[in-house]
Amino acid sequence: VDAHQQEGLRLSYASDQFSVSLSAFNGVNALEETAADATAVTAVVAAEDDLDWELAIAFTGIENLALGGGVQTNNESNNALLNQGADTTIINVHGAYTMGKALIAAEWSNIDADNTTAPDRDAYQIVVDYDVSDVLGFAVRYAEEDSVVTAGQNADSVTIAPNYKISDNLGAILEYSNINHANEDDRSEERRVGK
Repeated sequence: VDAHQQEGLRLSYASDQFSVSLSAFNGVNALEETAADATAVTAVVAAEDDLDWELAIAFTGIENLALGGGVQTNNESNNALLNQGADTTIINVHGAYTMGKALIAAEWSNIDADNTTAPDRDAYQIVVDYDVSDVLGFAVRYAEEDSVVTAGQNADSVTIAPNYKISDNLGAILEYSNINHANEDDRSEERRVGK
């Protein structure tokens, strides 16, 4: 069985202005609770795998504006390892606004892990996309990621990506990013051709 396979229940509601979805799920064949057994051939540690859930909300009731967000939990804990769990909560909020040929979008995410080996993270990005003409456009993005535990994983980046429409089914993007990891600069270029 695929370790990433899950089963559960989802309830959803959608109208002209908003939608909401609530899911409860867990891994296939997941055990809710496992007792410690040091006498087994392979020692078994005490663990719990409670039901995971996810809530997602989207709002489109204002013209040219789209807002959304969600919360997801992964409820697992291993009580034998210094009583530190692996419970994880992920929060995401995003929005986009269109003004003529310009699109402005922003996103914020937070990962809160109850485990010292999996550091908490905060990240956000702001994107401006503008169509100069029917075939030429460009996007500028600023992104930042902060790790609460490991300072070296902090990074911010600025990306500039002009794009050109070659045909109805083919486009070209030239992407340049300046990425700053802690106190080091890492400049990278990426060229992509695609739909």
